[in-house]
Amino acid sequence: MATDIYVVLAGRVRYERARAGLTLENLAERAGISDTFVAHIETGRRKPSLITVHRLATALSLPLSDLLREDAQSLPKADVPFLNHVARIIRGKSAKQRDGLLRIFRTAADVLAGPVIQSASSPAVPRVNRIRAAYIGGQS
Repeated sequence: MATDIYVVLAGRVRYERARAGLTLENLAERAGISDTFVAHIETGRRKPSLITVHRLATALSLPLSDLLREDAQSLPKADVPFLNHVARIIRGKSAKQRDGLLRIFRTAADVLAGPVIQSASSPAVPRVNRIRAAYIGGQS
């Protein structure tokens, strides 16, 4: 099965931005696009044009091909076991089930990357904050 190039691109942009020590805003400014657009590219919510991908590569001081490479050698070593585990989880699932899992993964990534939730209006809030603290550090 062929890999979705936009999934590859999302992971590579996120990884290379972090490796370069850039914020979403820094990368967006360098590439001449909005930080919201960069965030959507990194989460796979938007499919950028080739011109935009070229702008991102230039902003990251990388050849365009580096952002599109999907071989395991191009991934951070720590990501390979994780991605293999995810592949085992989704193997054999229907397209509808895979889409549902992808939405769950995106939501979880957004929650883990977001700010600590201050409102206690939901019983899930303390649990979300504890999970975030356990996996990425910070306040709980």
